[in-house]
Amino acid sequence: MVRWRAPGARGEALAATLCQMEQRAYGPAISRATPSAELPTRTADLAPVSSRNAAARIVDSAPFTAVVVGTIAVNAVVLGLQTYEELEDRWGSLLLGINAACVAVFVVELGIRIAAYWPRPLAFFRNGWNVFDFVVVGATFVPGISGSSTLLRLVRLLRVVRIVRVLPDLRLLLLGVWRSVPPLASIAAVTAMILFVYGMVG
Repeated sequence: MVRWRAPGARGEALAATLCQMEQRAYGPAISRATPSAELPTRTADLAPVSSRNAAARIVDSAPFTAVVVGTIAVNAVVLGLQTYEELEDRWGSLLLGINAACVAVFVVELGIRIAAYWPRPLAFFRNGWNVFDFVVVGATFVPGISGSSTLLRLVRLLRVVRIVRVLPDLRLLLLGVWRSVPPLASIAAVTAMILFVYGMVG
């Protein structure tokens, strides 16, 4: 492609006109050579789009997040109350009923989130947090786990940890804390070395 250059404003206008003519001439050929269906980035395969279906719009809504966070908080309170023998003996059946209701809410939540990926529901499992939620909720119905009090309590504790996925700000905070661990370890090593040298010198 050859571009003519002319002095002054007239030359700049002529160059702009030639550029527009080149774009009109070669633009369709480039579009045919690289169809949009073959682009490497396809966000629809990675996460649900709010405009794709009703389930995705529900997942993206604030009330849905509030219900999930509230259920996790109630489940955490019930789990803490069940550690007291007096409360367990007196209100054990009520606490078990509330826990069962929380599990039902988690199952419905999981089903809605999987439906949000329709017509590719298996894309739900491409996210590590989604797999974590599925395993934690599904482990409640495993006979071997439900029959062991220790494993069942561990699964219930993991259900509380799910709040990290629901609250993005908390997830960013924990990620920042995790990334600050190596520098803290270096500072601790330097401090220990200074104390050792100071102790040896006397």
